[in-house]
Parts: sequence; structure tokens; C-alpha cells
Amino acid sequence: MIAVAYSKRVSNLVVKEIVPLKEQNNRIRDFAKMKGFRISRFYEDKSNNPESDTGFQQMRIDGMNRRFDLVILDSIYRCGRSFSYAKNLLYMTFYKMGIHFVILE
Repeated sequence: MIAVAYSKRVSNLVVKEIVPLKEQNNRIRDFAKMKGFRISRFYEDKSNNPESDTGFQQMRIDGMNRRFDLVILDSIYRCGRSFSYAKNLLYMTFYKMGIHFVILE
């Protein structure tokens, strides 16, 4: 199983929670290690702007091209431009393609 991770500096919640990418990535690494997964790539959005999603979009493109089987996320509220956008993409696209998700939240 090919696993990837996604982290984003700010969340899409009304309160713009900032959690350092390093902290999110460490939680993801710890989980992956505990479960025996090796992370092949980290997708990141480093901007303070919650609308920024270049890392998420690259993950979307790679997922559509079946470059991985599992995505590990720190929080669903850090995905994409908004929660509803992320939920729709994760469920309607990736899930139907057989890509699995782990959300550590």
C-alpha cells in the first residue's frame, strides 16, 4: 500500500487555527510508523491563507492518476479550500476510486 500525507498550516474553521506543519507531519509520521506504513510523499500547503490549496490540488491530481492508495490527514478541516469541498472530493472522487483515508483528528 502506497501512503501519502497532507498537511496545511491553517484550518478552514472560523477560528484560523495555525498548527506548524512540522507538528502535523510528526503526528502523521508517528501514526504511520505505529501502523507499519511508509509515507512516500508529503503534500503541504504552507500559506497563511485558508484559500490556498496548491498542495491539495497536486494530491488530487496524483490521486486521480492512482499514484497512492492511502492518505493520512491530521484534520479534515485542513483539506482544500473548505470543509464541504474537501468532503466532496475525498468521498466522491478518492473513496470511489478505492483510496483510503485516515484522519487523526
